Amino acid sequence: MTLRWRRVSLFSRSHELFTGTGVAARLDGPSTLFGRVSTAEGFGGKWEFQQRGVFGNTVEIREAGHHMPFAVLRVNPWRSTSVLELPKGERWTLRYRFWKGIMEAEDKGGPILACSSVLSLADSAVVTFPADVSKIERVPWIPMLLFMLLSGHRRSAAAG
Repeated sequence: MTLRWRRVSLFSRSHELFTGTGVAARLDGPSTLFGRVSTAEGFGGKWEFQQRGVFGNTVEIREAGHHMPFAVLRVNPWRSTSVLELPKGERWTLRYRFWKGIMEAEDKGGPILACSSVLSLADSAVVTFPADVSKIERVPWIPMLLFMLLSGHRRSAAAG
């Protein structure tokens, strides 16, 4: 299954995940100056992704309105991989493939989900779901997190 991320309007930091028949999820980016919190809503929940640290090397994932994170992403700025620490000690690897513009999530069993950039006026990125979505059902916020990271990589590459 393939879904598409689209920007809500030209100057907005909000994106919507389209299924072809409607909107499945929405990601509202942080404010332009000093914002560090993105909010995601869809798939039956609402979450906040808060970047911590000087360079935003840590992203805490929590339910909207709560202060305690239930998952933490540790970004290694010197490598293309990051570690997502889920509840009960489970760990996933998030891998950014710079030259291909792809952000992937994988566990010990292999790839779980991929979000890739597209050159299009309408779409910002494409999310490709595997046939077996049982792992994604446990972490329904993962497509929003992957897109937030992918768009952050694109912004930093354009700035610098």
